[in-house]
Amino acid sequence: MLRKNLSDFNVSKLPDNLLIIFGFFLPISPSFSSIVFAILFLTFLFKKNKLIDIKRVCRAKVSRSILLFTIYLIISSFWFKFNYGIIDLNSSYTYELNKTLMLFLCPVLFLFNYKEKTKRRAKKAFILGLIITVLLGLYNYLFSDLNFLFKSGHYNNEFYLQGFIDHSDLSIFFCIGIFILLNEVLKQNSKNYFLWLIIIAFVIFLLNSYGRTGIVCFLFLLPIFIILKYTWSKKLFLSTFIFTSVILLSFSLSNPLSARLSNTLTEITDLLYGVSLEKKIYRHAEYMSKNNPSQKSIEYWKKRILSDQNEKGEFIWLNHIKTTNNQNQTSIGKRVSIWKKYLNEIKSHKYFGKGLGSVSYLQKKKTISLNPHNYYIFILTEGGIIGLILLLNIFINMFNEYINDKNRVLKIVFPLLYILALFINDYLFIYNTIALFGYFSFIIYSDNSS
Repeated sequence: MLRKNLSDFNVSKLPDNLLIIFGFFLPISPSFSSIVFAILFLTFLFKKNKLIDIKRVCRAKVSRSILLFTIYLIISSFWFKFNYGIIDLNSSYTYELNKTLMLFLCPVLFLFNYKEKTKRRAKKAFILGLIITVLLGLYNYLFSDLNFLFKSGHYNNEFYLQGFIDHSDLSIFFCIGIFILLNEVLKQNSKNYFLWLIIIAFVIFLLNSYGRTGIVCFLFLLPIFIILKYTWSKKLFLSTFIFTSVILLSFSLSNPLSARLSNTLTEITDLLYGVSLEKKIYRHAEYMSKNNPSQKSIEYWKKRILSDQNEKGEFIWLNHIKTTNNQNQTSIGKRVSIWKKYLNEIKSHKYFGKGLGSVSYLQKKKTISLNPHNYYIFILTEGGIIGLILLLNIFINMFNEYINDKNRVLKIVFPLLYILALFINDYLFIYNTIALFGYFSFIIYSDNSS
């Protein structure tokens, strides 16, 4: 009797509430959202007619392609075991498997026959989570007494709008949030000023965060979104270009955005042309001037660099700077250097890859220090060309969904966003952005036409 009542409750009430709760906590608390996901999966065990639900998962093209990709990655662990032995799997394999399992989120959500009303509420809950992030982030920006709530990282000394998750991941969240709201207000030429106010707040937060990926994707996709939303014309294209330029110029004076743009240009220049000795000395002196408690001037530290000697009369500091490859120490420089190392690893396992767990294994053995920060290289390393084809198959199915329903612009903007972002980081290996991907892969592609 108790089992029957519990089963009826789960089927009728709990899944809907969990979908909405998951959307709300997605940008706020990864730990809580993961618990919600686990409970949601357990509710499926109490459902009746499970075979019908499983068939629905396999029938939906986007869900099926994600399922195939995830299963292939899990199967690839067998040849990773063959190469490295089961003893080495305790950390690297288990660590990667736990993250990979999050890709099942989209197929799991397809197991439940959610109504459109519930999915609309889930989107609103996600937007509400972003609004709370904006309000608390803005408060902390002004008063700085809530630092303990926010995600810490390698930009702790910088002054920018923070959130509860990593700045890079959060920028993807806000980019998607902006396009969801734009889609709502432009769908019926809405004059809902409250929604426009939220959009403006989201744009300000995005451009004043350190989320370079989200900023680039937003500025690239905004003209595409508007052009696809309306009939193409030169006037529309020109107005869109001007609008995008105005957004950039309006916030170019903000320290976070200008700092990120300046750093990016500097890193690209360093990578292409190298760094002169004079620049190296200046940058070391500038760093010491900013971070040393004595607060000496840049000129003081330049003189120290050029004059400090050891007992043998050797200019140790200056000699150290001469041998430093600054272009390889920047964010972009490090990534290019790492990509080259991974490409060398890929050559020996081109078709099937080294298997799930191999990227972490390479770091464990100190062959390579970091993840690729490029998911395509990540998948080529672990899943080979076949893994890459299965990944691209997901996006192809998303594009096909848009072709069959061109009124739903989000069906093309969403995959384009991830295709761009995956060049910059391993966003389908990071919990936050995997969860976001699975959640909106379901929300966007689970309508009746799918």
